[in-house]
Amino acid sequence: MLTKSFLTQLIPPRIGEVLRRLQADIWTEVEGDIVVRQTESSMDYRRIDELADADFSLAPEGRFFWGPKYAQRWFRLELPEVAGSGGVYLHWRDQAEATAYRDGVPVAGIDLAHPYCPLGKGARALWIESVCIRSGIWLDGNALALAEDGSEYEPPRLLRRNDLAWSLYHDLRVLLDIMEADMADTQPGLKKSLTDPVRHTPSFQRATPLFRRWCMRLDDAIDVFDAEGPEAFQKQLAAIYCDFPADPQSLRAVLTGHAHIDLVWLWPERVGEFKAVHTWATQVRLLGEYPEYKFGYSQPASYEAVERKTPALYNRVRELIGEGRWEATGASYVESDTQLPCGEALLRSLRLGQRRFIKLRGEPARVFWLPDVFGYSGCVPQLLKAVGVTGFFTCKLSWSTINRFPHTSFRWRGFDGSEVTSHIVRLHDYNESVGLRNLREDSLQHQQAAVHPEYLVPTGYGDGGGGPTEEMCERARRLANLAGSPRTGWGGIEEFFQRLDAVKDRLPVAAGELMLELHRGIFTTHGRMKAAFRALERALQTQEAVYAAGGAGPVPEHAWERLIFAQFHDCIPGSSIWEVYAETIPELEKLGADAMSDAVAKLGGTEGADRKPCLFNPLPLPRVWRDESEYYSIPPLSGAPFSSLDRLEVDRPEASSLQLKNRRVRAAFSNDGRINTLIVDDREVSLVPGPVLRGYFDHPATNDAWDLDRPSLVAGVTPERTSKQPVIEQTETSASISFEYTLRSSHIIIKYLLHGHESVLRIVYDIDWREPQMCLKGLFPTGYLGKQVRYGTPYGSVLRSQSPGYEREEAAWEVSASRWLVVMDDAQREGLFVVAEAKYGVTVSEGCVGVSLLRSALVTEADFHPKIRSLQDRPRFSDMHRHEISLAIGRFDCELPATEQPAALADLLFTPCLNYSGNPVSGGFLGVEEAPTLLPAWCEPLGKGWALRMHETDGRRGVASLKIAPGWRAAICDVDKEPDRAALTAEILNVPYEPYKIITICFQRDAGQ
Repeated sequence: MLTKSFLTQLIPPRIGEVLRRLQADIWTEVEGDIVVRQTESSMDYRRIDELADADFSLAPEGRFFWGPKYAQRWFRLELPEVAGSGGVYLHWRDQAEATAYRDGVPVAGIDLAHPYCPLGKGARALWIESVCIRSGIWLDGNALALAEDGSEYEPPRLLRRNDLAWSLYHDLRVLLDIMEADMADTQPGLKKSLTDPVRHTPSFQRATPLFRRWCMRLDDAIDVFDAEGPEAFQKQLAAIYCDFPADPQSLRAVLTGHAHIDLVWLWPERVGEFKAVHTWATQVRLLGEYPEYKFGYSQPASYEAVERKTPALYNRVRELIGEGRWEATGASYVESDTQLPCGEALLRSLRLGQRRFIKLRGEPARVFWLPDVFGYSGCVPQLLKAVGVTGFFTCKLSWSTINRFPHTSFRWRGFDGSEVTSHIVRLHDYNESVGLRNLREDSLQHQQAAVHPEYLVPTGYGDGGGGPTEEMCERARRLANLAGSPRTGWGGIEEFFQRLDAVKDRLPVAAGELMLELHRGIFTTHGRMKAAFRALERALQTQEAVYAAGGAGPVPEHAWERLIFAQFHDCIPGSSIWEVYAETIPELEKLGADAMSDAVAKLGGTEGADRKPCLFNPLPLPRVWRDESEYYSIPPLSGAPFSSLDRLEVDRPEASSLQLKNRRVRAAFSNDGRINTLIVDDREVSLVPGPVLRGYFDHPATNDAWDLDRPSLVAGVTPERTSKQPVIEQTETSASISFEYTLRSSHIIIKYLLHGHESVLRIVYDIDWREPQMCLKGLFPTGYLGKQVRYGTPYGSVLRSQSPGYEREEAAWEVSASRWLVVMDDAQREGLFVVAEAKYGVTVSEGCVGVSLLRSALVTEADFHPKIRSLQDRPRFSDMHRHEISLAIGRFDCELPATEQPAALADLLFTPCLNYSGNPVSGGFLGVEEAPTLLPAWCEPLGKGWALRMHETDGRRGVASLKIAPGWRAAICDVDKEPDRAALTAEILNVPYEPYKIITICFQRDAGQ
């Protein structure tokens, strides 16, 4: 009756109606009864082969809730005969995450993004492992999809899929998405959806020719659909796809199947292991259904968990790795934080990871995969180079709030000059869903497109979302060669980086650390966790030193594995739920105590009449150690009887009214506890009047455990001195003065302490903290206004500005300091240093140093699901307990010997010598000369001899002389290789060093020794 209209705006609503028709035709219910039996919930997870028939009872027929949160429950399903007829799916209706098993093997993960499980022919029984946990947290609108009463279960259904309707739906959906994206670019002011027919829709006066042609072709195709049915419609759509290929000059979007799994975060470790099985079962299924599809996963910790929990799934993954379908890459054992662990811990994470990748794939990984971490230390490129990694990928830099990172592909140059070819997602994240608008925008945002015309897109839902979905795979197929879209397809991560590496000389350079301008609170949140972590680092440092000096070979690996696991980027930062720390902190504390006990036992050796009281120095630095009232000089990495050590005469330190004094340090205090003067070796440190403590109201705009916002640090509350007089204490070896304060309901004692032989003023904070949502800082106002402050980093240091004015400087209101910092004049020759036992977050501005002592942030998910969480006594806020926090301050002088530089003092002040009864031991290392900033840091026992790890701390170069004891030889070597015997040198080894270079020296005894 009517002719075709020029009202093009009427066509998209027509397309939307057809989509709804097709979607309604995809799934139809299949008749048949499913008998469901279930076990009781348990916090002790069981494998399927540990279940017995007697563990199951009939599940209620209707809807019910179950828990508690994080608990496991098994279901066993008896399926009707129709279920095995082919083309039938199980619709499992439970809010919890689940994994379906058939014949004892995981066959599918079931979650919000993957609600349907294909049953396959002959299926008559299915087992479901379910965990009461939020599922698919990254899916829009489903972040809280777990009822407060527990996981909401409804009886499952059987469905049959209409594959033709499924295919047509995705054909049409993709074309409509391109049209919507095209119109959003040409008519950005359009407020309503193209498919919404209600109210005024303006005519498309401004549209691309492509949009108009699609409207015409799809309008005609829908006429065919209505008249001739779906098969004819399918031919029409196929012709459209054929007639509209992608522009040959368009960029290539390289999709990599991805499922970012937080090993701990909103769940404890056992749930993270379950999530790996859950996700991998789905991905193995999709790899079987879509031959072009590729999936990649990083963390070897997850591979080990899957191997332990379900060997059959692990073995299938190994087969897929061999076929090139599943890519195991990432380099590190877990996706680790890179700022809080010490340099050796970062190195061990990479080395352990690479050993496990060799087991998985026959060779080391070539890409460091770190999508979600809260900043990137400048030592990382050097460590990556040492373990054979050439590529680096992340997403998180795009989260910075002030300064936008300028590149997508670049060369990351570390502190020492090492480079790694790098690529980031500049706009979106690691949970992409093959969304057309995001793909197009990423194409426009690819800053190095002229050099490298492709970009990487991690695709799939993480953290229990199960990774990519069937829908994503269908969309990727249709976007492989379609006008209006980047050329899109699945690809390999390492292959992508090989192509990028071929053009690396044309890429820009980003030098130094890559600072994330967000999540600044994680340097301080959960202080006890950070203290336990640092204590285990020190304990392993001591244990390995004992093994190295005694020739005992490598230490057992378990403690290292658990320390490295705790480096995971939501564990050590303090951003996980309380249940994670209730498990992790006691474990780390016990491992540290066990390592120290083992070290002492190893020194004791076997019983014998010639055993003598001895003292062992676990550091590769000479030192003076106080034992009771006596002082001893002890060489590096050695143990000797007290009777053979040089004994030193040290004057007794003095404490008087508001003054402390030893042979090198004089400190005077005001009545309110401020340090009025600090004089070291007759040189006064430039201090200015100001408070010693200040509490800041800590209410970040979002992400309480993660963020410390700048407005919070403007105004605050100064603790009040109590009426009590300062407490003065004096012994033969120490003198101290203590001041008492109150801050609202909290009680604080600051003790200033001098030991007779030290050149530093120690400070011990005894804090009974009761203030929620507050950050407490220890303040050190100085007159040092040099533009740059030097901060300790893992295996190095970094200069950052303290001068206000520019956005880059303003954005650095809270930064990390790996246990030490120096504020100084522009000449960088003298200043004040601060050394911390286990504190990392600092603010430095215009000469004032503010060390974050604690922050009582709202614990992640503290208020979620209170009725179904079994750990009922968990605190709502972190750090609400008693703390003892140790710092030290002193005068920085760039000409002082290495043992008085802050990088060395960070170890010397807080790593004790060991008393033991036994015999002398030595590693053959007598010390370093001519290199005040080349720090001997770690002694690693090897199969033959041991390795000394040294690193330059202040940006200097030169040639160091290593003194070697008689009967020993040494040589420079790689971090994971022992040198040839012929390369070893006796007596003196000359070692060239450069700014921030990490150097490994291997020591071996002479033959016959």
